[in-house]
Amino acid sequence: MSGGAEGTLELDHLLRVAVKQDASDLHLKPMRPPLLRLRGKLIPLPGRPLTPTELDRVLRRLLTPKRARLLAERMRVEFGYSLPGVSRFRATLFHQRGTLAASFRRLPAAPPTIDSLHLPDLLRPLAGLAHGLVLIAGPPASGKSSTLAALLREVVDRRLVQVCTIEDPIEHLIADGLGSVIQQEIGADVATAEEALRNAIRDGADVIALDEVRDEPTWSAVVDAAGDRLVIATVRAASLSEAIAAAGAGEDERRRARVAEVLQAVVHQRLVERADGSGMVAAVEVMRRTDDLAALVARGRLEEIVPAIARENGGRGMQTLNQSLVALAVHRVVEPEAARRVSPDAAEFDALLRGVCQRALHPERRRHGVNEESTMPTEAEFARIHRLLDAESRYEKLRRETERQLAQRDAKIRELEEELRTLRQAEAARIRELRHMEADREEILKAVETQNKLYEMEAKQTARRLEQLERELEEMRCRDREQAERIRRIEEERRRAVQAFEELCRRYESKLGGFPADEPTSEMTEDEDDVWGDW
Repeated sequence: MSGGAEGTLELDHLLRVAVKQDASDLHLKPMRPPLLRLRGKLIPLPGRPLTPTELDRVLRRLLTPKRARLLAERMRVEFGYSLPGVSRFRATLFHQRGTLAASFRRLPAAPPTIDSLHLPDLLRPLAGLAHGLVLIAGPPASGKSSTLAALLREVVDRRLVQVCTIEDPIEHLIADGLGSVIQQEIGADVATAEEALRNAIRDGADVIALDEVRDEPTWSAVVDAAGDRLVIATVRAASLSEAIAAAGAGEDERRRARVAEVLQAVVHQRLVERADGSGMVAAVEVMRRTDDLAALVARGRLEEIVPAIARENGGRGMQTLNQSLVALAVHRVVEPEAARRVSPDAAEFDALLRGVCQRALHPERRRHGVNEESTMPTEAEFARIHRLLDAESRYEKLRRETERQLAQRDAKIRELEEELRTLRQAEAARIRELRHMEADREEILKAVETQNKLYEMEAKQTARRLEQLERELEEMRCRDREQAERIRRIEEERRRAVQAFEELCRRYESKLGGFPADEPTSEMTEDEDDVWGDW
């Protein structure tokens, strides 16, 4: 592995190799070559061991200031690391022997489901809870985060709710379904889990998921929040009772009573290697709330819970870890020896397995009171059981496939019916629209016709008015001509009168000039008389 800027590129190359080899983990440790985990086995990659200096240089390139501070405070930090087009990983950087080491857990491209993880159907009803606390417990690397993601996927697909996850780091990207999902990473999106929990409550989240709860203040907030909403939390615990105690049921009476009031279910799981070597499968212990179990929690008698679940013998949606291990062993999912190694009580596991095998092979013995605990089943008996289970499995698989095909056909029929109904509704809407358009057209035509008639009437009236105005104008013009003629004649007469007056004045003046001033005469000549007469 080279240093400098090429260090990250070399790390990406190792991660690509891990994905190509279908490895679940890549482990990097000083003085060792890179290790891949294939089907639970560690396989070293060819090449020289990694030196502490070059590994430290490469890993520190992945640290933001926030991650570097957390690594310095806790000596360990986890975060999500994405390789575009390849995969997502959960990166864990930690100190060992004074040097920096790391592991990269490959995360699935799509979030897991209950079916893909082969989890029992007992978990499905948990997705329908309206309120209360559900704990998912197990030791480190036991698949708790995957189970949480599968349960949340079930919630989002089935319910119209607002889901808020609080993770450190975000491992599985959960897409919206019927419900909506908000995923927050501690340190990147919010400072602390307690603050994120308060924000989720304030924002009205219906379902809150925490992966994982580590401190007492957060536990107190979780228990309080579970009173009126569903809270699902993972917790590191070696047993079911230890998980309940972590929530506060091991403390004072008031706190135990509060936990007993809100606790709806506990899922405790362990990973077991598959019989075919293809990986790991979870053995799951499930506790559901009953009045009796709630009373045990309230009294702090947690050690009595698992025996009480065992007495239910698979009833009320519950099972013990040994019952789950026996079911996996009988169905050949895991080897009996592998299941026994994981069992919290190997003797009880053997007794349960022996009883199941005896009842399957010799049902008449139970009717006659034959002791089923006398001997373990032989290899031949196990083979016979497996053949019967294989036949039952094939029948069950065929039944499920038939039901699936019928369900798909029914869904297709419903889809086609819905599509036909939609088309018919659309056609009816188009017909109604056409009718409305035709009615509008008729109304428009009538309005146009009425308007045309009005225009024609107005045009005729206007024409008549124009004719009348033209006649009046012509009459006015005639009157104007007559008036002008009269004015001309009057002007002519005035001119002639003025001329006659002027002529008369001249004659009068000339006549006055021939007489004395003091001897006026009143007699006029004949010509003067004619002039005055004309005037």
